[in-house]
Amino acid sequence: MFKSLSDLAKKLGKQPPGKPPAESQARPPERQPRSGDQTSTQQQTQRNRAMPPDLSQPYRPAQSNPPIQAEPQQQPLLTQLPPVRRLSTPLAPAPVPDLSVPDTQPADEPIGSQPKPEMPLPSQANLQSATDATRQSLIGKIWDVLSGQSSQSQAVFSDKIPSRLLEAETLEDQFDQIEEILLRSDVGLETAIAITDRLKAERGKLNTVHDVLALLKQSFEEILAPYAIDPYAPLAQSDYENGLNIILVVGVNGAGKTTFIGKLAHQLLLEGHQVVIGAGDTFRAAAMEQLEVWAERSGAHFIAGKENADPASVIYEALSAARLQGADTVLLDTAGRLQNKFNLMEELRKIRAVIDKDILAHAQKANNLGEMPGHMPGHMIDTLEVLLVLDATTGQNALKQAEVFQEAVDLTGVVLTKLDGSAKGGVILSVAKDFNLPVKYVGVGEKIEDLKPFVASEFVESLFSKF
Repeated sequence: MFKSLSDLAKKLGKQPPGKPPAESQARPPERQPRSGDQTSTQQQTQRNRAMPPDLSQPYRPAQSNPPIQAEPQQQPLLTQLPPVRRLSTPLAPAPVPDLSVPDTQPADEPIGSQPKPEMPLPSQANLQSATDATRQSLIGKIWDVLSGQSSQSQAVFSDKIPSRLLEAETLEDQFDQIEEILLRSDVGLETAIAITDRLKAERGKLNTVHDVLALLKQSFEEILAPYAIDPYAPLAQSDYENGLNIILVVGVNGAGKTTFIGKLAHQLLLEGHQVVIGAGDTFRAAAMEQLEVWAERSGAHFIAGKENADPASVIYEALSAARLQGADTVLLDTAGRLQNKFNLMEELRKIRAVIDKDILAHAQKANNLGEMPGHMPGHMIDTLEVLLVLDATTGQNALKQAEVFQEAVDLTGVVLTKLDGSAKGGVILSVAKDFNLPVKYVGVGEKIEDLKPFVASEFVESLFSKF
């Protein structure tokens, strides 16, 4: 007779249901080692190794003890491992955090104490690429005529070509071709004739390709030199504390007036000026909305009237608001108009008259009240810039615009936009020579910082940089 079900199970080689393995039944409960109790762990390991295993039972690793490396014949079968789950789609790589900019401000530097960004120096870094099209259509074609080599080939970088001797019998014909190239590049008739006449007058000194290019470069520099501006201060600034710098912006539709005002406001604010923008274009439906977006983007104050309001009255309100708020600069937009529309040009003359009257009244008031020490009677306290915005892609049409706007409002300078997308940058020479107007700014890209003060020497250098 069997004394218990365990004896019967051992005889039959089976495990009685609901009973733990014989090995666990034979062993007393083991004390769990405490954290850091190395002696108890070692003693428990020795007892486990000293007790012979029951080979009649399948191997089950203990849950309470760390696994012990068993002999090869005692390793569990691989079939007992859980199956591997495979994803139907691979996991996307984890995003790489941008470590270049800290996510938060340092704790010891509150946001309000952060210094404002300094105004960058008037760099012409983008001018080189912006004049690529003009360089190729103007200087590149002149190179082709003189050297007999295409400026698009690798020969342009050869040291031998600039020193190549010119043939005297073909030089006169080459001068005529240069004059034609200048005209096609919108340099202007009078300017082109003046340049080629100088080449012919000094032909005895021109022996190589380099000699001709050097004389052309010198001619370009001399044309622009009388109208060179200070790149650090391209606009007039009042010498008086309460003086107002007034900038009236004119031009035809699509020239880029609104964009220029927004970018200029951004630069002036970075320099520390207090800027007010006046929306004098009350004719175009979306003009005020677009200018307001630029004002918010740059951080300038914005003054606008109702749609179809009198533009001159809006300009007057902007001037009054600028003085009341203590601003030092006011940018005044005007409606785009064709230069052949008489009524619209008369409206522009009216705006200019309102500005002149306001400037005179402010000077007289300051003189009577003695607010301006050292102020001479009859001397204006405020400054006025009247800038014509020209699209560089219009070429010779820009010269006609300059002529009419000059007569209407007495321009003080020109802004040339979209220079990076035009092969007609030679119009800068005509604007300077024919109308005695300096180019104050050039647009060399679409970014808000892509408005650069025009530096004549660097413009000329960029045209001849690869030849």
